[in-house]
Amino acid sequence: MDHSIKVIPEESYIDTMAQVRARLEDVQDIEHITTQDSCLLFCRRFVNEKYTKNMVIVHGFTEFSEKYMEMIGYFYDAGYNVFIYDQRGHGWSHREVADLKLVHVSSFERYVDDLETVITNQVQVYGKGETVLFGHSMGGAVVLRYCMRHPDSVSRAILSSPMIAPQTHNIPRGLVLSKTAQLIRQNGETAPFPFAGSFDPQFTFEQAQDQCRPRFEANMALRRSVIEYQSSTATNRWMYEAIKVQDDLLNAKSAKTVQTRFLMLSAQRDRVVKNRLQQQMAELLPHCRRVMVADATHNMFTADDAILQAYYDAISSFLQG
Repeated sequence: MDHSIKVIPEESYIDTMAQVRARLEDVQDIEHITTQDSCLLFCRRFVNEKYTKNMVIVHGFTEFSEKYMEMIGYFYDAGYNVFIYDQRGHGWSHREVADLKLVHVSSFERYVDDLETVITNQVQVYGKGETVLFGHSMGGAVVLRYCMRHPDSVSRAILSSPMIAPQTHNIPRGLVLSKTAQLIRQNGETAPFPFAGSFDPQFTFEQAQDQCRPRFEANMALRRSVIEYQSSTATNRWMYEAIKVQDDLLNAKSAKTVQTRFLMLSAQRDRVVKNRLQQQMAELLPHCRRVMVADATHNMFTADDAILQAYYDAISSFLQG
């Protein structure tokens, strides 16, 4: 059966997505589950008892599960039970700091622990058959670390603009690490990283790197209306952990044990994460196909019709192969 994904055209995006959301709400279950360190994660699942394969979506930095409703619809219609959750420090999940604008984590491995919990408590309970992991940006790093912990457990995974390392704008990595460690000592782990951005409700499409106006405006409308979706500023510790995780990801000995088949999708015009290190990661993994999506910026899954179709064509081919 052909399960090729046909993207929603920009000109009908608003009306069509209203229908998609209404349809998905009829099959959606929401649950808060307890993490390994006794915190709560907000989880959504979209399960059809006839489906015999599962897709787990792991979102990126400052994102939230509701942003992915379009993608959820595509995967669900392709015959996948879909599981997605708000990562800790995001959306409706547990926060390690009181300020909802901040994204903080005490250790990057906490994100990996949480993915383990979702797979154990959601996918293995409510899903059936093969499980595919999808991770965007920071979520891509989480998926990679999970597969390195469990090198034989995941058959396939999709990495979308994976954060092997965030861009540091030509500042040497060692200098960024030492400066961030100094900021932690001086101001504390949970203080805002001084060079991080902040949520601006007046932010416009013209200022953004996004490539599709209706998708951008729909996401901004969500963020303006829900304060839990306005997380936007990294703490000193989050930044340190995001820079440091490169060492674990590019560990050749660990990477070469992973038996997962990967599709790595890289954005040609990415200014958020380092494309060069994505290539290095792909070469370390025994089974990884890397696709450079022409003209795409970091958030490829919210791009214009042509880029978005190329993105999903690569995913459909991988899933059917």
